[in-house]
Amino acid sequence: MCLNVGFLLRESVGSSRDWDIAEHRIIVADELALDTLHGTIHLTRTPQGIYAEGDLQAIRKVECVRCLREFPIHVISEMAELYLYPPESESEFNIEQGDILNISPLIRELTIIYEPMRPLCQIDCRGLCHDCGQDLNHVRCQCQREEAKHRWSDLGILIE
Repeated sequence: MCLNVGFLLRESVGSSRDWDIAEHRIIVADELALDTLHGTIHLTRTPQGIYAEGDLQAIRKVECVRCLREFPIHVISEMAELYLYPPESESEFNIEQGDILNISPLIRELTIIYEPMRPLCQIDCRGLCHDCGQDLNHVRCQCQREEAKHRWSDLGILIE
């Protein structure tokens, strides 16, 4: 996602603009697509370049760690980053040639940071059967399971 900020680079330090974002579907990186990305980015001209800050919200589809079913999660990203102008080779966030500010790498980074480590489609997700692979949230499988022996069950002999 690229923003042309040439107009702001030609203004004096302290000048600012708000940039509203409303995208139905956006591919941020090869492995990351977001649905209904929206929010406002406040761009401020600084002596070093442009400071971008704002709140972005999106819907992302992730896979449940228990049942492997895909489900949507709401992602909220608070961004605050200085984009350097003229570009510096050691900085990841630069304003590219043609006065283009690419916010896709930052959106990708923030989305991954704010994403849950172990996403669950529902808190009480029962997952998959270890034997046949059926989704236990929707089907009761017919697998015959041996009851797991409780590790303290041998102590019950002492009580009897």
